[in-house]
Amino acid sequence: MPSGQAIDLAARHLGLVEPTPHFAVLATNATSGIEERLFTQTSQLLAEHDYTHYGVCSRDLADGRMFVVALSFRWLSLRPVPRQAALGTVIVLEGSLNAGHLAPELAVETPNGEVVRGAPMAGPAFALHVPTHAPGLYRVELLAQGRFGTEVVANFPVYVAVAAPRSVELSPSDTRAASPAERTEVLLGLINRDRKRAGLAPVVLDAALGRVAAGHVQDMLDHGFVGHTSTTTGSCVDRLARAGIRSSLVLENIGRGASLADVHAGLMDSPGHRGNLLHPQATNVGIGIAVGGAPSQGAASSGQSTQADYLVTEVFTRVTPRLESSAAETLLDAVNRARKSKGQEDLHQDSVLRTIAEHAARKYFETPAKTDAEIVREAQVELARSQQRARSIGAVVAIVGNLADLATLNAVLDGTARDVGIGLAQGNRPDTFPGAICAVLLLAH
Repeated sequence: MPSGQAIDLAARHLGLVEPTPHFAVLATNATSGIEERLFTQTSQLLAEHDYTHYGVCSRDLADGRMFVVALSFRWLSLRPVPRQAALGTVIVLEGSLNAGHLAPELAVETPNGEVVRGAPMAGPAFALHVPTHAPGLYRVELLAQGRFGTEVVANFPVYVAVAAPRSVELSPSDTRAASPAERTEVLLGLINRDRKRAGLAPVVLDAALGRVAAGHVQDMLDHGFVGHTSTTTGSCVDRLARAGIRSSLVLENIGRGASLADVHAGLMDSPGHRGNLLHPQATNVGIGIAVGGAPSQGAASSGQSTQADYLVTEVFTRVTPRLESSAAETLLDAVNRARKSKGQEDLHQDSVLRTIAEHAARKYFETPAKTDAEIVREAQVELARSQQRARSIGAVVAIVGNLADLATLNAVLDGTARDVGIGLAQGNRPDTFPGAICAVLLLAH
């Protein structure tokens, strides 16, 4: 089989917008039994996907004949979109989902490699607009909710102020990855290579996540489907919960291809999956790989497979690092940078407010049943006993896995705020993820 990258190039050159086709291939020098073997291979594919379109080709070989069946699923009607456009053009996607798909959602990879993702629409009809501010490749993807959760219904490139390519640079072969551990290391290496290129920290291989990912791969093979939501195990969050894994971030990729390089390239060419691979808060990954179980099948003159097809699940989570002693000062610096970008004056740490905020943050973990509202009320009682009565005090309580999330809250960017008390505590509660951070911010106006 050609590489997935080459097939994608051809599919987009011909104007296909849906995920690239799956193939059944039979090359044989036999004079009988050909029809039965081709029927068997095609039937296997038809049992695993709700295909809507097909194409068939046969060619004479020097010592026999080759048959190729291409199968595709088109779950939308889309008004034509130009393949090439001038700078400043608005890329317009208008159409409607079909086959029971709903909630269209746009994801776009911009020329600088960033992924911009919109909110799901009510659907099935959609009218979406993508502005173009820089020359280069805009990879446009439309996601929707189907039988097995979030599914890609369209994924295609638009070339803005640059020519569409007529060739592709292929990834190196990974045929030396013979053992399960070697295959996992190949994918992990590809993931971290691209995270490094994006200026991100590497993710760490997590054995517990790997067991969840491998279990989902086996579930898909056992029940003949490819998707994020299983009728037997539910969603990725459900699977992690049963494994006793909790995290503030849960992301899942599912890919398939003739090689591990093809699988990774396909995920990177999908804005939604690329956003998961390059998520800045991801710290851990679990990888599950099945060989020979993916829907795309190849066959040699004997009728047997000549290549390894891969079905892969990747699960990304965040393990919250321990708070450093300077965390409150670091957060205040980030808040003040955000305020400065909006023309606001710096906030100043108030020692009384800080002491009360620290008491409130610690109570969140010391009394697991205590709610955010109760924490705020108790902080207000302490404020009433202090010398802060003359000022208006606002309180923010947030449970986060990343302090950077707090720097852009509307409350801390309020131009009338002058002083702040920041209290941070880290711990575990049954109703949140391990290593959660409770942040209490008291803002004096």
